[in-house]
Amino acid sequence: MRAPLRLLLALCGVALLAAGPARAGQAQCWFENGAVVVAASFGDIAGDFIVDSTAPRSLLHDDVANSHGVDASTASGDLIIAGERLNGLEMQVVSLNEQEVGFPTTINGVIGADVLARYVVRIDFAPCRIAFLARPPRRARRSVRLRVRGVGGVPAIAATASDGTRRRRGLYAVDTASLGVRLAPADTSFSRPLAEGVDPTLRFRPPARLKALTFGGRIVSDLPAGTLEYPLPGLKGAIGVAVWSRYSLTMDTREGWLDLAPATDTPSPLSSRKGAQRLIRDRRKR
Repeated sequence: MRAPLRLLLALCGVALLAAGPARAGQAQCWFENGAVVVAASFGDIAGDFIVDSTAPRSLLHDDVANSHGVDASTASGDLIIAGERLNGLEMQVVSLNEQEVGFPTTINGVIGADVLARYVVRIDFAPCRIAFLARPPRRARRSVRLRVRGVGGVPAIAATASDGTRRRRGLYAVDTASLGVRLAPADTSFSRPLAEGVDPTLRFRPPARLKALTFGGRIVSDLPAGTLEYPLPGLKGAIGVAVWSRYSLTMDTREGWLDLAPATDTPSPLSSRKGAQRLIRDRRKR
């Protein structure tokens, strides 16, 4: 059996970076290709939207926009999500074909950090539910609180990625739209060449494994990993749902904190690619 492809961190100088609610609305969510997906509507466009906390602004898929008569670079409309209504939200109209690869249904757009920042957002992963809270809930017993910093409109935490020999310490985006840990390509190499046709930036099929990720006194080992498809200035990478699905996640980007509470005593089914694929198959059967 071939050893798993592992990701090596290139050496370079890295500065040490410090590391009873009113429920506004909630909805069932689900996983597709490692992303959190939720039903929403934007104007007359209704269907599946990816929840992507690494997107500074919410996005509308250009093919969907064009089919509804929108041919500009931005679109304004009322967003309805989890029973909440945001009037006059502006979305950028872009191609989402790369992010959409492998989805069994059309992805209409992306709910970005600009929407998430208006609420205290809670995501439970088993079963998947997302809630938009008007104020913080009571802090869960045995939860760990991490400091969140805004970097280019994206929430990020201090963490350290390691390949067993070298470490990459810095700020990493909180990523709800990717399976694994994605590292900045300029700081990253692979232990052996990728097979022809393998895309290291695929969010739902990371080609490598990361030895360990450390944050807030927690260590998570043997994670799926790849590289960012585009740079996130000021960030060393992004941490995906293979990590967050182990917890109940509550985030308030306005106040600058992220709470991780124990979700279950059993391992998360999203802790491996096989688990993620199994969840996708199960949803398609329903």
